[in-house]
Amino acid sequence: MINSVASLNTFAAPKYKQLRPESGIAREQSMPDGTTINTDAEGEIVFVEYASGIKVKRNPGFTMVSMQDGSYMVGAPSFSWLRID
Repeated sequence: MINSVASLNTFAAPKYKQLRPESGIAREQSMPDGTTINTDAEGEIVFVEYASGIKVKRNPGFTMVSMQDGSYMVGAPSFSWLRID
């Protein structure tokens, strides 16, 4: 588990570019409240940026959430939610 946390910390450096997927986005929708939803070619949600600034990235193995305080939460089937500062 320690190795997993170390690799997640490396991945989760607090940079918007690292959280936002560079590829795989087929469609972007803007909602009336300012929320932006990005979906892939199959219509699955890949990335959401809420009007409040919270960002959510979904992958097959885990979901990552960027919190307003700059920290990250990561959740996956193999473990419960993990906070990364």
